Amino acid sequence: MKVLLGLPLFIASLTVALPALGQSYGAWQSFGGTITAVGDGKTFVGDCTGKDVRLNGNNQTVTLRGNCNSVVSFGNNKHITLETAKSLTLTGNDNVVHWSKRPGSVNSTGNDNSMTGP
Repeated sequence: MKVLLGLPLFIASLTVALPALGQSYGAWQSFGGTITAVGDGKTFVGDCTGKDVRLNGNNQTVTLRGNCNSVVSFGNNKHITLETAKSLTLTGNDNVVHWSKRPGSVNSTGNDNSMTGP
């Protein structure tokens, strides 16, 4: 029973809460070198320097700062802004991605995905 009571505290320590700014914010879950952001209709903002990022959900607004290792997105109707990444993979429809520097490799599967940047 003591182990079960400590489990919520352990899980909470793995989640970095984001500040509320009048929007519906999700939370990053970081396991080793991978950051996972899950949830429909959520906003995620964070630093991904040197980490892999997994985005799961629909209607997300995501801002990734730094040089991500890889960014893999599953879902539809996302707005992703990122500085750069070694690789970017989009699976879904109607996603919009804007980068400051083009990722090393880009793969998009789905319909009506838009990717722009210098």
